[in-house]
Amino acid sequence: MTYTDIIKRYTHYVNNFSNEVGTFGEEPTAERLQEKGNYSLIGISTPLSRKCLLENNSDSPGIRDLSTETLSLLAVALTRLLRIQIADDHIEYWDYTTERISEWDNSSRIPSLVLNIKLINDLRRIKQTENTERDSESLERVVQYGPTVSLYLVYPTLEGLIKYICREDIEMNGEVKKGGKIRKLGPKSDPEYYEEEKVSSIGSLLWHLEMEEGDDIERTALKEMRKKIGELWDIDEDCVYGWIGSNRNESVHGTERPGTEYSTMMNLICLVSWIIIQRET
Repeated sequence: MTYTDIIKRYTHYVNNFSNEVGTFGEEPTAERLQEKGNYSLIGISTPLSRKCLLENNSDSPGIRDLSTETLSLLAVALTRLLRIQIADDHIEYWDYTTERISEWDNSSRIPSLVLNIKLINDLRRIKQTENTERDSESLERVVQYGPTVSLYLVYPTLEGLIKYICREDIEMNGEVKKGGKIRKLGPKSDPEYYEEEKVSSIGSLLWHLEMEEGDDIERTALKEMRKKIGELWDIDEDCVYGWIGSNRNESVHGTERPGTEYSTMMNLICLVSWIIIQRET
């Protein structure tokens, strides 16, 4: 199955979702973006989901059957789908990406970052599982605040993955190497760079990855992801990386964040993870 085929399926799903569940409006659950939780129909099979979602149709290829190139682009398509719900395709994609990045890192290239990805996914699993045995107050808090805890991990994890890709120019602690440079977040023309200084801007790291480090395919995927995140959150696509940087600062300082932010960032982590897997396997 090609990426174009998947886009057609997801587009049909989004356009027909309100008819399926008897609600009204083009995007009936879009207002839930600002809520603490996510709207979820995980594990619920409907005629529409069986027709359009990969994991709800046993007659079509599943997430694990897709090519590596398609898997890296799938994060973009799944980000648009977040406008409606978290679906089984999201869950399987996050699980499979976690498995693959763990397999790739069996020689411990970036063990702490891979552990973070596992923890982020595990926390989501705990929240998702309704039958979790809550035998202590501590476990109750983990179940209740799993997405919040995950948000503390997603931003430094994403930063670390990008630094690994750009390791010829930047240390994992953010220091630009001698002779290296990292593009600052800014206009496409007349770029400015960090040189022999510390980079603490996740927006700049994402911009550098897209504009300087990525090949044509990677650059296209990152650009499309920016566009979809902009559409999802109703912000200009050129402001998305700055928006992510602002969110990172707010999460660090304890500001309560909407649940869909976690899902958005997890998709972005998956996209960058597949860039690494494609390059090095």
